[in-house]
Amino acid sequence: MINREYNHYKTYLRLFIVVFLIFIPIFLVKAQKDNSTSLKKIWLSTQQEKIIVSSSSQIAEDKTGFLSIQQAIKNLDFKNSTEEKPNFGYTSSTYWCRFSIENTSNINQQRWLEIQYPALDSVWLYEVDSSQNVIQVQLIGDKMPYNKREIKDADLIFVLNIDARKNKTYYMRIRTQGTMTFPLVLWKSQAFSEQTANDRFGFGIYYGIIVVMIFYNLFIFFSLRDRAYLYYVLTIASIALFQLAFNGLGFQYLWYNFYPFNDIAIPFSITFFSFISLLFARQFLHLTELLPKIDKLVLVFVALIIIELFLTFFLPYKVMIKVSSITGIVATTLLFYMGVMSYRKGYKSAIYFLIAWSLFWMGILCSIFKGFGLLSTNFITTYAIQIGSALEVILLSLGLADRINTLQTQLAEKMISEKNQKIENEIKQRYLIESQNQKLEELVAERTADLEQKTVELQSQNQKITDSLKYAKRIQEAILPPKKERDTILGNHFVFFKPKDIVSGDFYWVSEHKEEQKIVIAAVDCTGHGVPGAFMSIIGNNLLNQIINEKKVFHPSQILEELHRGVRTILKQDYDSSSTLNTSRDGMDIALCVINKKENILEFAGANRPLWIIKNGNFEEIKGDRRAIGGWQNKGKNQEFTTHSLVLEEEMNIYLSSDGYVDQFGGDGQTSKKFMSKNFKRLLLDINGKEKTSQNLEYQSSVLEDVMEKWKGDEPQIDDVLVVGFAVGKE
Repeated sequence: MINREYNHYKTYLRLFIVVFLIFIPIFLVKAQKDNSTSLKKIWLSTQQEKIIVSSSSQIAEDKTGFLSIQQAIKNLDFKNSTEEKPNFGYTSSTYWCRFSIENTSNINQQRWLEIQYPALDSVWLYEVDSSQNVIQVQLIGDKMPYNKREIKDADLIFVLNIDARKNKTYYMRIRTQGTMTFPLVLWKSQAFSEQTANDRFGFGIYYGIIVVMIFYNLFIFFSLRDRAYLYYVLTIASIALFQLAFNGLGFQYLWYNFYPFNDIAIPFSITFFSFISLLFARQFLHLTELLPKIDKLVLVFVALIIIELFLTFFLPYKVMIKVSSITGIVATTLLFYMGVMSYRKGYKSAIYFLIAWSLFWMGILCSIFKGFGLLSTNFITTYAIQIGSALEVILLSLGLADRINTLQTQLAEKMISEKNQKIENEIKQRYLIESQNQKLEELVAERTADLEQKTVELQSQNQKITDSLKYAKRIQEAILPPKKERDTILGNHFVFFKPKDIVSGDFYWVSEHKEEQKIVIAAVDCTGHGVPGAFMSIIGNNLLNQIINEKKVFHPSQILEELHRGVRTILKQDYDSSSTLNTSRDGMDIALCVINKKENILEFAGANRPLWIIKNGNFEEIKGDRRAIGGWQNKGKNQEFTTHSLVLEEEMNIYLSSDGYVDQFGGDGQTSKKFMSKNFKRLLLDINGKEKTSQNLEYQSSVLEDVMEKWKGDEPQIDDVLVVGFAVGKE
């Protein structure tokens, strides 16, 4: 009897493999890319209810992830897309999409632009005029509160208003830690509502099956107290949770007021499914009795999944979605393997398990491979899990019913063999104790060797980190103005620059504009130091280049106001969100001056940093405004700064600095205290009063360093140190 059923199983397995091999090439077929650069127009008439935008758009990849709309328009290489559902898998790049719509009718039209993939973190839509100026910006994404959406729907929807006989060009910027896919469809609102109603009907059938199976198996659990039914109910619930998170319905109807959960719902549900389905399989297939070795392997894997469940709340989505996907593949493969082995051991109910998990396994693989960009996005790959899970739920319910009959037969056999098993267990227990003692001795020796190996690996990792930081330092030094350039622009000057760590949050910036006869000098103190500060310094350096070198803004207060807006925009500090990013105080303090050679004037503006002037042995301080660049605390306010003007009538020395020098702890070696601003001012007066250093500013840098080292003594450096000095006078 068993051999006959085993032959049926082999026939089923061959059929499954043949079907799988036939359909995989179909899934893998993708439209060929069009490498031309001409942007196709989307012609819009009043009769069209639905237009596929993706296949008439152009797509470009921004590997840096930081390009602005103007930079994207200017620098990115847009290529025509012929795919209705572009899919680039998991990627850290930002993707841009542009398309042009022309209203061919004589009336104004409003259309809804739907992104048929709701799990995108953030999508910016820019409307750009013929002069490449941005005239409207919209933002949406699954990391934004649901009640902020203009159109309340599971999918992401923008509202487009297109005037009669007008052409509009749009740029879309997409960022996500999950699958980078963005099928775009342009709808009439009524047609969209009708299509949504049809889709919801299909989802209603699916979730109806899920709910019925949950209550059915929950009723059996309370009747029989068999844990397999409870595990199965939780397995069905985990599948339903994943589907609700994946298609956006959960965000729309359930946890819309708790949108941070939306960011972890998918990896959490996949991981929980892997966890609970393995526990269900142990109960359903009687692994402890039939396959004890595989059962131990499953328990180890379950323990690892429990750790992974906790990590989903702490690690980034882009990490956990890949880890959970791999875990899902391993778990479903292991489930299929357990079903095969149980069937070979003579457990007849395993045939239900095999068929059910085979269908669901294929659905999961289609979905995961689509997520990694290995399969194209189509109806089968999009709804594979729903189809497979619905069939799996029904078949496993039948299998559980069959299992009741099997358990009754097995119970009688178990009572007969219980006495013999007890004796065998005592023998095994004695052997196990002896074996465990031996293993414990081996484990101690192994752990000792492993500890030594870990020490070597840790030293190697530390060296790699140090090497990476040194490489980052070379990159940071490359963006700072070199001495030869500074000498050409500033002449008699010095820069005393001493980072606390290998890389720095302080930086200096110099630029000369010969046509306007202006020189711009800045000393900037970014939030933090080390790697975080270095990232902020790169942001500040790039913004100063854009504001001054590209936009040609030379008025100091206007420069600081533009810099303030730029920092808040890049760090997303203006959005209504309780995330750490949007409530951060990250920003910078800056002292910036512009030398106007034509009018012989020095103009200064500062954000929490002053300008110091020494002329004829006299000290003068011009204080900056008591407000910082960036930071969430000034949310909704336009930061205004003051420009101070100074006529260059005679030779004078100008000094800009961060707060690192005056905040350094040190002293006489007994009581540690800060250097303080008053001592620093006195030091500047002193070195300007000496004949050797008053005229040679470059030599002043070595004096400042000597004083700092003597003051610091054995105290550690607490912050980055930057002092810039230069001489100016009437031309």
